[in-house]
Amino acid sequence: MGKKYTYEQVKHLFKNKNIELLSKEYKNSFQKLNYKCLICGHEGTKKLKHLLESSMKNGCKKCHKLFHSKYGIKNVTDYQTSLFLGESYA
Repeated sequence: MGKKYTYEQVKHLFKNKNIELLSKEYKNSFQKLNYKCLICGHEGTKKLKHLLESSMKNGCKKCHKLFHSKYGIKNVTDYQTSLFLGESYA
């Protein structure tokens, strides 16, 4: 049996991945939760179970696909760091 999370803990887990939890209640890890990506603005649903199992470090699946396929980088943080350092992925 897995760990039981509170709503506040779930909200924090989403925030750590730059995702805003829009759902107002949490029942279990199999429940679909509404979210908004704080990087690209994409809105969708995700189960906590999938968020915890995901290798994505920042942003939503849409961000991950864009940055991984277009720029060959594994997460948005690497992209943001490259911009800060003046590197170009274009």
